[in-house]
Amino acid sequence: MSFANHYLSKQKSAVHIPSVTPSRDLKYCIVIPCYNEDRLIVTLDSLWKCQRPGSGTEVIIVVNSSGSDDPVVLDQNLRTIEEFETWKSSHADPVLKFHLLHVPDLPVKHAGAGLARKTGMDTAIYRFNLLNRQDGIIISLDADCICDENYLLAIESAFKEKVQADCAILYFEHPLSGNEYPRSIYSGIIQYELHLRYHIECLRHIKYPFAHHTLGSCFAVKSGAYVRQGGMNRKKAGEDFYFLQKIFTSGYTTEINTTTVHPSPRPSMRVPFGTGPAIQKMLSSDQQVLMTYDPHPYKDLGRFLEVIPKFFRISKSEQRSLLLKMPEPVREFLFTHELEQKMAEVNRNTGNRKAFIKRFYSWFNGLMLIKYLNYCHAAYYAEMPVEKAALMLLKEKGLKPEHGTEITELLKTYRKIQQCQDYTILL
Repeated sequence: MSFANHYLSKQKSAVHIPSVTPSRDLKYCIVIPCYNEDRLIVTLDSLWKCQRPGSGTEVIIVVNSSGSDDPVVLDQNLRTIEEFETWKSSHADPVLKFHLLHVPDLPVKHAGAGLARKTGMDTAIYRFNLLNRQDGIIISLDADCICDENYLLAIESAFKEKVQADCAILYFEHPLSGNEYPRSIYSGIIQYELHLRYHIECLRHIKYPFAHHTLGSCFAVKSGAYVRQGGMNRKKAGEDFYFLQKIFTSGYTTEINTTTVHPSPRPSMRVPFGTGPAIQKMLSSDQQVLMTYDPHPYKDLGRFLEVIPKFFRISKSEQRSLLLKMPEPVREFLFTHELEQKMAEVNRNTGNRKAFIKRFYSWFNGLMLIKYLNYCHAAYYAEMPVEKAALMLLKEKGLKPEHGTEITELLKTYRKIQQCQDYTILL
């Protein structure tokens, strides 16, 4: 029996690619959702220029829409399909193959980025299942990205070196200047990327174990791990974040910093939140300054994370004593979310301290972390400009920007810090 038979029997989203049997050495499937997209060929060109890995690779493009979409979107999708067919006719390669799935009838209730990405990833699972290949790698990319030429080789090397890894997060950099977009967009993406990196660096500073970026265009996951976690969800946005939280807390995640994905900085309202909407919101604001979290709630939380192991097999009175020593924002948030009951449940279902810690973090995952930060900023702290917050964190870490405190230089400092890290904390 192939590894994903049971999973696929419960899915409606996997699409069979007619008359295209996967090569026996298929190891990598790159999945690209594509909706109302006029830059797909730029992304495909960058993949075509990549150095080839030693195993078969397929690119699965999911051009998608629903019955409620504007005719303008449908027309653009048809143009994209025509452009792809023309492009494909002159780009044949036995190692790197390209397939386009046209899915024009996604159910209106669920249509969006999540279901489109799931459709492509489940199709990749279908193809790996034909080969019974649990170690096949599904690579998630977006239709407005450019990849470095060593993109495929870096992914291949990472999974060969870290054979225990279920997932890999790829390094990324948005373009910070150019002639393609107005200056205001580049200004916005500088702030937004700094916000992303600042948040992750705050988590790493307090040794939160799953401090990884969660961009849909910058991760790869083993097919076996994908199936074990129930596959991609159908959320209209944030599907990458929610999916990766499950992957992070269940296995081993590594980072690939030897290549770079370059996502587009363009504004967009195609999804409710993420890079595009963040840039659009800044452009429509009078101030055009991105606000982010104060560093202090992270520091408060760090004090709690240090004592998590002490909660294993202790009494309620001992738990209460530990909590009373915590900073007030942490203490009140945890009481609000019934920590005592949760700790009792975790203790009942674990037989040793290591298992206890792992199960605890399955509860206190990235989603709970965001709830905590939002709670703190509603009741105790005020958001601040990302430039100010990023400087404060560097000072806390005893670091200085290499070339001054101007925001672009700040971002470059954070990039350098994170590109030199392979952040892994094994629970």
